[in-house]
Amino acid sequence: MTLQARHIMVTVPKRLGADARIAHVRAEFENDHVHLVLVVDRDGRLVTAIERADLTPGLDDSSFASACGRLEGRTVSATTPVTAIARLLGSTRRRLAVVDDHGRLLGLVCLKRSRRGYCDDDGVRARAQERGGTVPAPLPQDRFPSTPRR
Repeated sequence: MTLQARHIMVTVPKRLGADARIAHVRAEFENDHVHLVLVVDRDGRLVTAIERADLTPGLDDSSFASACGRLEGRTVSATTPVTAIARLLGSTRRRLAVVDDHGRLLGLVCLKRSRRGYCDDDGVRARAQERGGTVPAPLPQDRFPSTPRR
């Protein structure tokens, strides 16, 4: 079996609604574990993916977050092979959003800081619990049967 994004993605990524403002994005980036802020609409479609570098100094905090960031180069399909994901991440990027054919957010590929494996839902939950935070509800995975993780 070829490992794909759907096998290694976190299904409980933090996400902001389409009405979120740049101030909300800046607040998310105060957590050093956050590398990519995901903004989704009411139907669960990914509107934009924002990296820290997208937050230019002159950007107004009251502006909509959906006007910042981009999708190109920051998303993969659920069936993207892990070997291709490794190339897309390169030597500096550690996060890629996973979307379906309609742009609906399915999860997030999170390369560990050590770059030796990928984060999983259990680890995300444990880290949030340690910090007294909450974990978002899992994203719907109705398009895929239960699949083994690596």
